[in-house]
Amino acid sequence: VNTNQNAYATNFELFGWPLGSLVLVAGLLLWAPKARTDRFMLLWLVVLLMIYNLYWFSGGPDFGARY
Repeated sequence: VNTNQNAYATNFELFGWPLGSLVLVAGLLLWAPKARTDRFMLLWLVVLLMIYNLYWFSGGPDFGARY
């Protein structure tokens, strides 16, 4: 449910562009030749997204924002 809400919010924040339009960007990130610093920055991006996902999670134990 949380992933579905995050995908909807991403779709809304991209001015209604469907998430399918990001396939080309994802392909570029996955299959383009990468240097060591590129891999580090991609890892950092994934870690940051995981932290934000826990912060804004709206169910279960209170990991996220306090209201």
